[in-house]
Amino acid sequence: MYRKGYAGFIQQNRHISVQWDQTGMMMTWGKGIINSFEHQLFSWEEVAKGIRRLLDTGRYLPQEELNQLSEYEYRQGAQMLWYMAQDMSDEADEKYMLPKEYHFQHGFPNDTKELAALLHDNDFLQRTIEYLKEFSNAYRHDHELMRFKLYNPIKVLSFIEHLDDHRLSFSAPQYQLLESNYFITQDYIDHVICRHTDAKYKLLSYFSQHTDVKERVQFIKNEWGISGSNSYSADGKGIKILYGDSVTKPKAFFFMKWKEVEQRISYLIRRNQFLTPEEELGKSHYERQQIANAIHSFFYRLPFSNLSLALSQTKPEQDGLYLFTKSVCSLAISAICCPLACHIPLRAVYPDAADARFALQ
Repeated sequence: MYRKGYAGFIQQNRHISVQWDQTGMMMTWGKGIINSFEHQLFSWEEVAKGIRRLLDTGRYLPQEELNQLSEYEYRQGAQMLWYMAQDMSDEADEKYMLPKEYHFQHGFPNDTKELAALLHDNDFLQRTIEYLKEFSNAYRHDHELMRFKLYNPIKVLSFIEHLDDHRLSFSAPQYQLLESNYFITQDYIDHVICRHTDAKYKLLSYFSQHTDVKERVQFIKNEWGISGSNSYSADGKGIKILYGDSVTKPKAFFFMKWKEVEQRISYLIRRNQFLTPEEELGKSHYERQQIANAIHSFFYRLPFSNLSLALSQTKPEQDGLYLFTKSVCSLAISAICCPLACHIPLRAVYPDAADARFALQ
């Protein structure tokens, strides 16, 4: 459910940093797990037990929100059915036509609101389950019945068939949520600016070749360009890191100039915190792949007949292509023996490589 994520809360003027992944949930006082002297790690079993204790003692959610939990599940089920219907292939529409009640006409969210109300009727719910069972059996033999697999009938059935299961009830008549403000933790900042694994390798390679701060800043700026997502917004001035469900109205944000991004990344590299242990192991493979790509991109346009003829008629000390080929081969061998050698760009080995390639066409 939680996968990997970060959160920062301010309660009674104190910062609380939270981070979670598949191993469990970490918490500490302060502005980040990475900066803390110590933190506490809870396994997911411990987290589940803690939530149950809070529910039993009426300190997890206020009564108003507890009353909405049942309806929430029916809304979720209705949305899953709606998305499944949109993703069915033409063949599935013909062979496994939805019952007439599912002929959506008003669009999302009006259709799902009506469907959630229908799912409360036991007869309608049972007909839906029988339909999903039939469709699921067909889908097991032919996955092409769904254009997209996220809301496939097997997944939808596993949720819908438990809608009318008995539910535990909890009460919290006196509980009031504490007011909390949000902040961007240092862990979340590092997660956003470090980006995905290939981007890390590319940036690390550039930083190993260029020590000038202005060049590094410009490189980072060019890599991000003008872009954005639900977690950031980047432009020529810097990057705004966002937290919350709304991009236009985030719960918290933090702005960094590109120079500050460079400083933070350099700090992480110096402290060996830029790559994860898994990424460190994969670095040599990435470096070899880049060398292979560079060699391929140079030679892929050259007709073999022209290449062989040119190499046979050329004096080694005079021909640039010969020197380039020799340099690339040496570099490729070095890459196998010493991966760090791959941080040297091919253009540095032979600046006029592109001119040599087109000269033989």
